[in-house]
Amino acid sequence: MFDPPFTTDAMETSRTACRCEYKILTMHFEDGRSNYPSKAAGLIKDQTKGWIMSTWDRYGKNTTEGKRVSAYDLVREGRKEMAASFFVFIVFIGILLIIIYLYEISSHW
Repeated sequence: MFDPPFTTDAMETSRTACRCEYKILTMHFEDGRSNYPSKAAGLIKDQTKGWIMSTWDRYGKNTTEGKRVSAYDLVREGRKEMAASFFVFIVFIGILLIIIYLYEISSHW
């Protein structure tokens, strides 16, 4: 699936995968694209350690204390909406299959 880079606005307004509070302190624009930062640095409020320094790449992937931490990855709100709509779609298909099954059973009587 195509995963476009985060914009400056998306970096600041997205949420983390673990829903931890975070603050972007600085953004680096290495490739000259002013709306698309190459890296961002900031703080994440960890439940046990408090505020810790962290960095994100252009795709929202997190590195904390030199280690890749997927729980701190940035997640676009659109992805969350797609996941919710996928669940509704699966439930709808399930209900439709049950109705078709019940119709087939009743037509054989």
